[in-house]
Amino acid sequence: MNLALWQSRFKEYLELRNYTPRSVEGYVAQLRPFFDFLAGAGVDSLGAVTRDVMEDYRVHLYEHEYRGRRVSIATQTGKLCQIKVFFRFLERDGFVPLDPTAGVQLPRQQRPLPRTVLSEKETERLLEILEGREPIDIRNRAMLEVFYCTGIRNSELSALVLDDVDLRTAELFVRSGKGRKARKLPLGEEAVAWLREYVDHARPHFVQAPNETVLFLSLRGGTLRRNTLAMIVRAAARKAGLKKRVTPHVLRHSCATHMLRNGAGLRQLQELLGHDSPQTTQRYTRLEVSDLRKVLQRCHPREKKS
Repeated sequence: MNLALWQSRFKEYLELRNYTPRSVEGYVAQLRPFFDFLAGAGVDSLGAVTRDVMEDYRVHLYEHEYRGRRVSIATQTGKLCQIKVFFRFLERDGFVPLDPTAGVQLPRQQRPLPRTVLSEKETERLLEILEGREPIDIRNRAMLEVFYCTGIRNSELSALVLDDVDLRTAELFVRSGKGRKARKLPLGEEAVAWLREYVDHARPHFVQAPNETVLFLSLRGGTLRRNTLAMIVRAAARKAGLKKRVTPHVLRHSCATHMLRNGAGLRQLQELLGHDSPQTTQRYTRLEVSDLRKVLQRCHPREKKS
């Protein structure tokens, strides 16, 4: 089995199906440990992989340890999904007669609720702590306003270009959404105001190349990396005195939670957040005990006041 050959073929298959570069890299990288497992199991061809071999691989993933700990259910599921896609490709292109992964069940996992959500007051404190007038302060405030206003993902914000923002119509176009799905989002007044301030007065300080189109630029004039964006959000949270661990995803979850509490429908939030399924959106609908207590006092027959 020529690992390099199959990696190349699989990579081309994924790229033709519009998988993101990051996904392609992850899927292709998973072939090496899978091929190592097959070699250890004495399987010398992909056509010799059976349902039993795949069940053994599932057990192997379950028992596998990394740094002295078993890998999570989510990691096991991800690795199995990647190999399932690989065998769908092999069957589709006639490299194997049948897909041996077809009947292999994925590990069951409970989808945990995000552990952190900011209150509306905490969010306001986070945003307003960035009150400086230096270009970097204006850039960071504009980014956090966009994160909270639209609920976009970390990677989606870093991929924005100038043409994706229409300040006249107050719209944001996300062309690099998850699964390469594009969507158009409305912008609130605060986000528009800070974006205008950034584009007109702060962004020119970061531009290094005359034809640069990336919206939010780093100090060196390049694209901001995901970990840099996360660091900027964490630094603002520390400056605001927040004890919670705040990330771009926390701002996304907080945006969804606050909108739900203020009457937004799940269907609208699904479009805003770019979810394929409404079930995914429902994971953002955490109600805290204080909210439930208010509903109990208002609605339960035993709690109603005469």
